[in-house]
Amino acid sequence: SLVYKKTEGVAGTRQLAQMLQTVNLGLVNLDAARNSALQQFTIIEDRDFGYIINVDLKEGSISINENYERWDRPQNRCRDERCFNQYRIRENDIQSNSEIIKIANQFAEEYGLNLSSYGEPVVGDSWRIEYARAQNPSDFYFPQAVSVVYPLIIDGQRVFDPSGFPTGIQISVDILLDKVTGAYGLTVQNYERSLYDTSTDVDKIKEFAKRGGMYGYYTLEGKKEEVKLDNPERGFVQYYKYNQEKSKTETLLVPALIFPVAEIPKEAQFIKQNVVVPLVTSILEEQLVEPRPVPVPLDEPVILEQVDQVQDEPEAAVEE
Repeated sequence: SLVYKKTEGVAGTRQLAQMLQTVNLGLVNLDAARNSALQQFTIIEDRDFGYIINVDLKEGSISINENYERWDRPQNRCRDERCFNQYRIRENDIQSNSEIIKIANQFAEEYGLNLSSYGEPVVGDSWRIEYARAQNPSDFYFPQAVSVVYPLIIDGQRVFDPSGFPTGIQISVDILLDKVTGAYGLTVQNYERSLYDTSTDVDKIKEFAKRGGMYGYYTLEGKKEEVKLDNPERGFVQYYKYNQEKSKTETLLVPALIFPVAEIPKEAQFIKQNVVVPLVTSILEEQLVEPRPVPVPLDEPVILEQVDQVQDEPEAAVEE
């Protein structure tokens, strides 16, 4: 199977540095810097409900956060519990998923987010599972913000994190303000493709799924919990491998089976929405021997080619 390794950086860093070196700040002669390249910079919107845009050219990533100094939240002026309770989120304050996605889409369009390599957005609503299990619903604290994720699509398949949630561009929507507070996961999608052995051992795949998938799952009491899984979807899982020679962590996209959780007993502690089983033999076997939330070394890959800006149609292949 093909495994994708993310490569860093964007083009034009030296040209940008040369442009900035012509600016006279009166403190130092920037033009004296030799063989220079621009690595990071920040853009700040000086307006009400403006944003801070952080650009990391070395990593090839952008993050957008609220400019806290220009965001007026009434609850920030509260000085007693009565005031805080007035602005506490209630269940009926939370918009429908379609309304939340609409707010995220409007932000993405306004700021020109490139969604060509991403699928249909999904709303992170794991709080609903926790709320349904709450022993005292009146004491439950609802989230102030909800995330919308546009899942990355590789070879027509969605990419998931090890916990089983789609990963890609994440936009956070404030419930009370009906505004986007930030956007994350905006990265250049450049990859190297490599070949790895794929596991076809059905028994091992089932055994790993029964353990709760990647990183495993354990109750506080150490007892077993039974959940029902639907037929899996083929996808990729985001996996981190430490490269000892380069002293850095590399991001891999590994072929995987994604089992949707169909039913969870109300009294169970299990809260995953999907169970992820990696299909690369070395990862699966290592996790079966000693499942733990740490990267494991892989066999040396065979580099096939450099792939720049992978763009696929946002379709997910489902295995019946």
